[in-house]
Amino acid sequence: MGDLQGTEASAEHSDRDCGYKYKIGSGTAKTSVTINALNPLNVEVSSFSHSWSEIPDIIKPGQTINQTISVVNNGSSGKHAYLVFGETSIHINLGEDENVQAGGNLDGNTNWDNESQKQFTWTVPKPDVFILSDPKKYKFRISIGVSSMASGSYETSGYYTIEYEYRP
Repeated sequence: MGDLQGTEASAEHSDRDCGYKYKIGSGTAKTSVTINALNPLNVEVSSFSHSWSEIPDIIKPGQTINQTISVVNNGSSGKHAYLVFGETSIHINLGEDENVQAGGNLDGNTNWDNESQKQFTWTVPKPDVFILSDPKKYKFRISIGVSSMASGSYETSGYYTIEYEYRP
């Protein structure tokens, strides 16, 4: 199946093998993959809830921001879907990337992390030459990525992006 893309805050899609769902908003998201192809009587589900602390509406270069991101199992089940996990990540334009991951193998024989959380501090960088040259065209971006994956190849993902226009 090819990737499906859109700009909606929630979506569902299914094909002959899987069902994909996500719902994303300011501060929270839910993602899931349901695999029907392995055994229609024993459906595999990778389902996770994601959250991140509030990001200010207005930011200034040099400002320090305390951030928390997390991912929590939200009903993953089955016994055939290896590498079932959820991930929450944050990408800060001109800065750092951080992520957390939960999940594991549902067979009960290996490690399973039901949830993961990370707290960190980042500093709003000074605008680069592109942002300074045309602040309306080149905006500072923060992107939150969320995903659920099952069997190493079936994935639902979404992004929440915040854009800031530099004003000297």
